[in-house]
Amino acid sequence: MEVYQRRENLPFYEIREASGTTEENVKEVLVGFMQNELDISEADTIEFQRIHRIGRLKPSQDKPKPIIAHFL
Repeated sequence: MEVYQRRENLPFYEIREASGTTEENVKEVLVGFMQNELDISEADTIEFQRIHRIGRLKPSQDKPKPIIAHFL
């Protein structure tokens, strides 16, 4: 059931997490990645249903948590 629910999600790996105790705006991080690394100039106009990180609660220096994005 979990696999079926995630079939329309796209995972992004190895995107650094915000350091410190401040909360991270995952949408801004993903849009910035899409503009800078993937060269998608209209990334800020893409509509998402949901974006979040999965995994451990605390950020890790060695391996960042993946971002899961559900596009509209």
